[in-house]
Parts: sequence; structure tokens; C-alpha cells
Amino acid sequence: MNLPNFVNVLAILACLMHSTNVSSQTILINEIMANPTNSLLPNQEYIELYNAGEISLNLKDYRYSVGSNSQTLPDYFLAPKQHVVLVSAANVSEFERYGNSIGLSRWFTLTNTGTSISLHDPNNRLVDSVFYQDDWYQDGAKDNGGWSLERINPVLTCQSETNWMASLDYQGGTPGKRNSVYDEDFFAELTILETEVTDNTVKLIFNQTINLSLYLLNEQIALSPSLGNILAVDFLGNDTLSIQFSSNFLENEPYTLGLNDVEFCGNRINLSKTIFISDPINYNDVIINEVLFNPRADGVDFVELFNNSNAIINLEGWLLGNRVISSGIHLFYPNEYRVLTSNIDNIKLNYPSAVVENMIQLVSLPAYSNEQGIVTIYSPEMLSDSLYYSSDYHLQLLDDPDGISLERQGANLPTNGINTFTSASTLSEGATPGYENSKNSELISEKNSFFLSSKTFSPDLDNFQDFLEMNYELSQGNLMINAYIFNDKGNLVNRLIRNQNIGTKGIITWDGKSENKQDAADGIYIFYIELYSEDGVFETYKESFVLVRKGISY
Repeated sequence: MNLPNFVNVLAILACLMHSTNVSSQTILINEIMANPTNSLLPNQEYIELYNAGEISLNLKDYRYSVGSNSQTLPDYFLAPKQHVVLVSAANVSEFERYGNSIGLSRWFTLTNTGTSISLHDPNNRLVDSVFYQDDWYQDGAKDNGGWSLERINPVLTCQSETNWMASLDYQGGTPGKRNSVYDEDFFAELTILETEVTDNTVKLIFNQTINLSLYLLNEQIALSPSLGNILAVDFLGNDTLSIQFSSNFLENEPYTLGLNDVEFCGNRINLSKTIFISDPINYNDVIINEVLFNPRADGVDFVELFNNSNAIINLEGWLLGNRVISSGIHLFYPNEYRVLTSNIDNIKLNYPSAVVENMIQLVSLPAYSNEQGIVTIYSPEMLSDSLYYSSDYHLQLLDDPDGISLERQGANLPTNGINTFTSASTLSEGATPGYENSKNSELISEKNSFFLSSKTFSPDLDNFQDFLEMNYELSQGNLMINAYIFNDKGNLVNRLIRNQNIGTKGIITWDGKSENKQDAADGIYIFYIELYSEDGVFETYKESFVLVRKGISY
């Protein structure tokens, strides 16, 4: 044989070897009907295979296995990008109208809750394997029968349980045709679901089967703050990895664990997980701080929590009534607030000063009556706080309590003590979700005090003293206020505030405009304030000041 012919033969052999390797990886288990009960399809189990390659393949002598039972497939050429359905020979006629089908003389029953299915080529190389489980349906209404499991992305080179879900087809499955859930862009991301810490060892539990220990090096593992050297990395099962450090994890100390440049499913990825061991939880470490139970017609309820301890608290597994607050680690630092609601955007719309960063959106909140009810907070171990609320807690002088929350007047007051909860200041938007309450007994001064930040202001939009600022510090909560601006002739210029509930500390501003939105003239003015309460308190305060615009000086 001359050299050119020899080279050609080698090239042909290489192509054949390449084709064999590719073909052994391109026949996929693509659909599983384990429980056909109530399906609109024939009431028979089936398995669908798919040729994801570019050439036709003969399935002769491929070994098909269910659990420990196996048999070889008959002589059958499966064209590229085509499907074939494996069914019992006794039922093959019922599936012919759906496309390609192969009747098997022996049919191995598919367990409803899950079993292993595998396919080996004639050289006994594993082509594909699936160990399906009933939670792969990802739909609690479909795992009881009548729906097949369909592979989402047949292009993925790795087996992943997250790459399967219940059929979306109205018949319950798609035998012999493209899956209803098909998505060639789908990538089953790897995530760390849980961590378990014992002394100096952390176990990582992933969302899918993977053997990281085969290619995870110590230098790919980063822990901050550090616990010294890595002593061991062990693979403990299909989805669990154990990492042992030279020092123990500390309580009440957040750690960030990173797995960097990890090879997974043909991609390089980075994973990160917070690790945290809580101190023992005590009653009232987390308290109910504010409740909106009677929102406006277009509003939603919320409950605000306050971390009244000196420790970081993990809200994972905590409950608002019977609603889970967080299913993953959520660190709640001392003196911080968390607002629980079903619609964060709605809260921000109704209360523009709300702090979105301090909010947690739940699917739903317990039903809170507009008249009275009970709000409860549970840690995974115990009751943390319980509030009985009533619409009677609102100030009787309020014209309309809708959209006004009840605020706790002090973190260390008993939750169900007399006057512990009262109406939020209407000057503070009627609620203070995510930040300090407008009513706070710790901010109460010895006497009522009003004072101007400056005796002069110039509303000329030069970012210097554009607003008059009247500061207030009050000796009691639940006061109502009227505030007026008069000129030096005693004429009313603007009724700034009319019959509003005021907080214990804050600032009232005036923009230099009259009540009809016209610019007020330069000159001397009087800020006049009336305070009153349900208990008969009535006090007045006044302070003079100067409005001066550019070019005018006093």
C-alpha cells in the first residue's frame, strides 16, 4: 500500500471511530410515562428514545434496562432527530398513530415513585441513564398520574434531574414527537441547597446529583473568614460534599464559602454559599414592631419585625403565623428591621419612604381582619412574639385609619401592654415600613419643643436654605397638630398641616409658597402651631422668620 492510500485509510478509520464514539452518546432517554392513569393517551406505560446525532443508528443489540432487569432491542434504524417509543408488544398497535414505536416482548414495569432506566450500546458502553423520582415532575398536581416526564434540553451532555419536568401537553405526554417542554437553551444550574456544620466540617448538599470530589482541588475552595487549612474533601453521595478545615466554625459568625472555577456540565462555574450557626434564640429576640392590617383600597398588609437582640439571627425556617419567612439563610442583624408583605412594589407605591432593602416578599400573608386579630412570629424552636391588635388602638381623632399602621412605641415595652401600639404619624406617610417608627418612647423629650433650623430661608432653588425647617421634639406621643404660616400683618398665607397625627420627633418644612401655590413675597412671617390630644391637651407655639430671595438681604 502506498503512503497516500495508507493515510486515506487512517483518515477513514478515524472518522469511523469518531462516528462510533458520537453515536454511543447520541441516543437519549427522552420521555418516561410511568403512571398513565387518567391520561388522554393509551393507558400504557412507555419510554421514548431520541437520536440527537447526525446519522442514523441501528438499535440492534442495544441493551435496555429497568432496575436490574434488561433486554436487547431489535433491529431498528433510528434516523437523526427522530423519536421512537418503546412499549409492550401487546400494546404497540395503540401507539402506531403517534409515530415510530417498538414493541418489546418483555415489559418491565415502571415504578410510579421512581426507578433507574439505562441504555448500553452493543459494546456495553453506557449511552444514557436516568434514575427518575416523582419529585422530578416539579408539579404536585401531576405526580399522581396521567402525565409523562419529559426531558427539557436533549443537548445537555450531563444527566441532571433538573432537566426533567411534567409534560405540558393537554394529552399528558408527547410520544413520538418533540417534547412539550423542549428548550435547547435550558441549562440546569448547579446550586447549593443546604449546609450542615459540625465543629470544623461543613457538608454541602446540592440540588442535583454530581461528583465534585473527582475534580475539585483545594485551591478552588475559599472560605471567608478563614478557618485555616483544608484537611479533607470527601464525596459522601450523589449530591453531598464534605469539607474539613483545621479550625472549628464559630457561632454567630457569618462565613462565605466559595467553590471557584468548578467544571460542571461542560461549563466553568462559581458557587457561593453563606454558612451561619446561630446563637440559641430567646423569647422576644425578634419582636413585632409595626402592623398594617387595614390597608387602603389599593394597598396590602405588612408586618414589620425588629431584631431586639445583640446577635445576628438567621430567619431561615421562621414563620409568620403559618407562612415561611425564608426557606434559605437570611441574616437579620441587631437593630435592623424586616418588613414582611405580599407585594413590595405596592408598599413602596403607598409609602414612598419605605426601605425596600429591608423587605421580604412572601407568597401571601395570614389573613388579618380590619377589626382585630393576632400576629405571631415563630423561630424554628419557639414562639418569638405574639401581638393581639384591635382597630380600637388607633387614635379616635383620626378621620380615617385606612392605610395607617399600628407602631410599637418602644422595643422594650411589653408587646401587649397598654398603649404599646398606637397609630403611626400621618405626617410620616401613615406608616414607616423598614425604618424607625414615628412613635418611639425612647425619643420622647422632657417637654414639647419647636425650633427653626434657620431664622432665614431663600426658596430660590440654589440648594442652600431652599426650605424653611421647623424641628420638633415632643414629650408624648399621640398628639395632633395644626400648622399655619402668617405674614407680618396677620394674614393667613398657608395652612401647612390640618388635623394630622404627629410623631415624637421630626421636621416640618415650608417651600415658600402660598396655599394656592404662588410664590410668597419677601418679608417677615410667623410659623404658628397648635397641639392637641384626645386627653384635652391644647398648646400653641409660634416663631418668626424671614423669607428672602436673591438680591435681598436683612
